[in-house]
Amino acid sequence: MKKLRYLLPFLFVSFSVFSQKIDTLYVNSSATTYLIFDEAITLFNLGNTDFQAQTASTLPMSLGSQVLLLKSKIPNAKPTTLLLTHGKLIYQAYLYYKEPLNQSFYDYRSKNQSKESFKTTDENLRLEDKFKKLAISPMNVSFKKTQSGILLHCENIYTDVNGVYLKFSLSNESSIAYEIDNVSFSYQSKMKKRAINRLQSLGIEEVNVLKRFEPVTILTTQKSEKYYYYIPLYATTDNGFLEVVFREKNGLRNIKIAIPFKKILKAEML
Repeated sequence: MKKLRYLLPFLFVSFSVFSQKIDTLYVNSSATTYLIFDEAITLFNLGNTDFQAQTASTLPMSLGSQVLLLKSKIPNAKPTTLLLTHGKLIYQAYLYYKEPLNQSFYDYRSKNQSKESFKTTDENLRLEDKFKKLAISPMNVSFKKTQSGILLHCENIYTDVNGVYLKFSLSNESSIAYEIDNVSFSYQSKMKKRAINRLQSLGIEEVNVLKRFEPVTILTTQKSEKYYYYIPLYATTDNGFLEVVFREKNGLRNIKIAIPFKKILKAEML
C-alpha cells in the first residue's frame, strides 16, 4: 500500500502530460516562427537537428525568456517534435516545414495578459517584411570588389528612420570554397580632435548588425548567393563612408567595400 501511495501521484502526472493536446506548428528556413507563453521557458528540446530553437535573448529580460524562436536550418526539413516547459506546465508540438508560412506568431498567453509587451517581436516581423521587399527590389546601386576569385557586389541600399538596409551578391568564381567568418560594418570619417577611444581617434565607429539573413556561410565554387543586412544609421562627415568587410575563415580573402555616406543619405526609404 505504501508503494502504491507514492506511485499514484506519478501515474497521475504522467497521464496528464501524455493526454494533453499536441499542437501542429509550421516552420521554414526563410522566416522565424515565434511562440510566447505566460511564464519563462525553462527547457526545450527538438526531435532532430534539421530545426533550431532559442529563447528571445534580444528582448527585455522580463519577456525574452517567455518567447521561443523557431526556424528550419535547411529547406524541406523532415517533421519533428518539440517539447518545452514553461513555469510548471509542459507544452508539446509537431513541427512541419511549410513555404510560405500562413502563421508565424503563436500566442499561448492567457487572455488577460497584455499584448503590448510583445512590441519587440512585432518589430522583428516588420523587419522580415522589409527583407522580403529588399529581396525582390531591382538593383539601385553598384559597388564591387574582387579578391582572388571572390566577387562582392553591393546591389541595394535603402533606409528608414533608424537604419540602413543593404543587399549584397557574393560570387565564388574560384576553385576553392569560401567560408565566411564574419561580416563587419563601420562608419569611417576624418580623425576627431577629441577621441573617446582608439577607434574614435581614427574616425571609426563600429556598428552592430540589427538583423541579417545569410543563406549560407560556406559558398562552394562557382556559386552565388544574396546576403541581407540591417544596420543602425550613424551620422558621419560629408566625406565619410561605410566600410563593409567580408572576412574569410582560415583564409586571407577578406573583401572590403567602401560605400560613400552621401550615397546612404540619398537612398530611398524602404
